[in-house]
Amino acid sequence: MSFFSKYPLIEYIFTEKSGVAKKKLATNILRRAGFAEGSKLDNSFFVRYDIQDGDRPDIIADKIYNDSEYSWVVLLFNNIVNPYEEWPKDSLTLERDIEKKYDGYSLFISGSTGEHLSTPSFFKNQVIGRGNSAGLDIYGVPFVDGSINDKPILGRVVGWDPQYGRLDVVTDYPQSFSEGNYITAVGATGQALYDIKIQRRVLRTDALYHFERRESGSTSDFVILNPLASTEIDGQIPLGATGFSSGAVTDAAKGGTIAPNGHDANPVQFSETLVGRYMGIDGDNNNDNVLTNRVFEIRENDKKREIRLLHPQFLVDAVEEFERVISTGSIVG
Repeated sequence: MSFFSKYPLIEYIFTEKSGVAKKKLATNILRRAGFAEGSKLDNSFFVRYDIQDGDRPDIIADKIYNDSEYSWVVLLFNNIVNPYEEWPKDSLTLERDIEKKYDGYSLFISGSTGEHLSTPSFFKNQVIGRGNSAGLDIYGVPFVDGSINDKPILGRVVGWDPQYGRLDVVTDYPQSFSEGNYITAVGATGQALYDIKIQRRVLRTDALYHFERRESGSTSDFVILNPLASTEIDGQIPLGATGFSSGAVTDAAKGGTIAPNGHDANPVQFSETLVGRYMGIDGDNNNDNVLTNRVFEIRENDKKREIRLLHPQFLVDAVEEFERVISTGSIVG
């Protein structure tokens, strides 16, 4: 049975270009029916299935129910309305979509002396240029340092996250926006933006999505970490705040001092935060607790692979019930 073959018909009235009103019978696709949520939690009512590359609803229906026509049962039991978006992609398609979605580069930026940038307001489709360390601008237009074939080296902004200092750009000259270079641009109100240093440049596909750590005692749950906090001291200590010291000797070795209340008297610097260490402002790039854009998309796609299927022994009864209730919009099973 095809999915819509048992749907009721309705009389559809439409007007032709000539102005003549006509009637036509059409399938009432707005009618809805579904499986009761309780049936999806009852172990005796369903079987678990992990979707593999190449699996489609009709292929799974043929495997489980010996009839590909019952692909609608596979979708309906899992509340999948749009299989193009809700069905897991095969590895090749997923990789192609990741490359398309995360085209370009992520530039992780700071101020010229390695400080956190909280004021620049980059916007989508904004044009940026490669500037110089002096941050020169002429009549309010930022100076662009260098050109190729007499054309200025420019990039286009496709995303900006000030918390992560992550500026996503597409450009024909990726090597001209390298680590150690400066960025210059005109802001939304015409102000010159300069003294903005590129600390780290990464392909967007493999750039930082967020920081996370696995929940203690858990095998699957992760906690998203504050990028503007340090984890070198127990707990996450936000940028600019002081935290519990890890001992006088350790802190003294860092050049710090201990306050009378047992706290580190020196506030957390931007270079000590998770994102500051990821940028490598005061050392090598640190990739601890990093989830990349690629891994995030793969993980989200894998979540869709775990589905539940109506047990074959209940198929006939469920189909008959579906045919009965579709005309009233009730719940199956």
